[in-house]
Amino acid sequence: MINVPEEDAPILIVDDHEPNLVALEVVLESVGVRIVRATSGNDALKEILRCEFALILLDVMMPELDGFETATLIRGRRRSATTPIIFVTANTPTRDQLVKGYTVGAADYLTKPIDPLVLRAKVGAFGELYRARRQIERQSAELAEARLQQERLEARADAYRYLAESIPQQVWTATREGALDYVNTVVMSYFDQPSSALLGSGWLSMLHPDDSVNAVARWTQALADGAKYEIEFRLRRHDGQFRWHLGRAVAERNRDGNVIRWFGTNTDIEDHKRAEAELRRAVKSRDDLLATVSHDLRGPLNSVLLATDLLEPSAESIARGGTIIQRSVSRMEDLIRDLLDMASIESGHLSVEARPLVIEDVVADALETIHPAAAAKVVTITTDLMTTPKAAIHGDRRRLLQVFSNILGNAVKFTPASGRVSVRAIPIEGPYIQFAIADSGPGIRQHELPFVFDRFWQAKETAKAGTGLGLAICKGIVQQHGGSIWVESQPGSGTTFYFTMPVSTADAH
Repeated sequence: MINVPEEDAPILIVDDHEPNLVALEVVLESVGVRIVRATSGNDALKEILRCEFALILLDVMMPELDGFETATLIRGRRRSATTPIIFVTANTPTRDQLVKGYTVGAADYLTKPIDPLVLRAKVGAFGELYRARRQIERQSAELAEARLQQERLEARADAYRYLAESIPQQVWTATREGALDYVNTVVMSYFDQPSSALLGSGWLSMLHPDDSVNAVARWTQALADGAKYEIEFRLRRHDGQFRWHLGRAVAERNRDGNVIRWFGTNTDIEDHKRAEAELRRAVKSRDDLLATVSHDLRGPLNSVLLATDLLEPSAESIARGGTIIQRSVSRMEDLIRDLLDMASIESGHLSVEARPLVIEDVVADALETIHPAAAAKVVTITTDLMTTPKAAIHGDRRRLLQVFSNILGNAVKFTPASGRVSVRAIPIEGPYIQFAIADSGPGIRQHELPFVFDRFWQAKETAKAGTGLGLAICKGIVQQHGGSIWVESQPGSGTTFYFTMPVSTADAH
């Protein structure tokens, strides 16, 4: 088996035409994956025996074994049964071909010539999925190994007391009734308490209040049936911090099988819990990204397919179909642009070309973009941009238009008909100007406010079409300028978004 570095996701590209393989390698050079070539279906099957792949890009039309036959054989092998396959075809697949492809396990279709941005986005997403799965497998193995070591210690229950003072772990013993009668020095040091304060039921005072009921119930059940005791709970360290622990205990029995004593340990797993939470967030972020890309691209792609099916040899039909296709392509471009901006923000490489800008000009341009939507709902927009004419800020005009247009667009979208939206510029202490964009909409519930600027967040009860990336991008742009952004809202009382931008000391043009 080929050993693949953890950061490297192997991608198998299968095509009997050499120039096509070269073109795919060039497009995917910047994605951070390792490309493996195969020039036929048989060669692809050989490569699959040597390596587990994150994704297979499979040409449909090939001699000997075509793409569908190759995919069927790939799915028939246990090791590659779940490997994602994207078919690549020179012609738009018919409905029968689509059904056949998905029947043999295709995840998607790409039609030549392939859009490089779409190809990189799809391959990158599957690469991240592969790396996340490998990370989960490694952590599961580490956890299994840790638990195996713990079980080995428990198997030597009769030697615990002799080993207790020589291992850097909390070790304790209890009577058959469940009262602690011994704790090692690690326990006393961790809690900064003498053993007398912890023996008997004194240890209960170290439990987090939210965990004590469950811990006592589980311990009581273990005492009743003599089964192995295992629980995760939080214990208060000597500095007052509650940290997660894995508590485990096994019973020592006499020849008659009756419990005569309990041997237990507490293992600090706080760092592991945090790593698990971070991994869950990463997996959720990946799933959200895949869901957004698949949903938001599928809609306009279906519109394009429908428009082409409905085209007739008339000027009116061609114009109508062209409008649908242009609108769908625009939606896909918006999604891809948002994804690229989000990736640039998270990598710290967002491009910002700052220069002196007149506040009134930037706001006027933003208002122009949302004027049709405001007019359609008869929403009144007022501005108060300071008393000093031609006040200037230092920023990137295009990026600031993104911020203003996104927040104003949301304000108009969530404001009921005949409502109000206001834009204010407020001088504050220091070299900054504070902007406030307020609406008379339904507001945001208090428990949702901390998540407003998270990726893919949307107001669940009132959300409309969108990627859920807009406000996250706004936050990244503002912070890249050295400013800050926040939101204040009360249900039924509207919402106000605030952000600050640096004042320009030079003349704006």
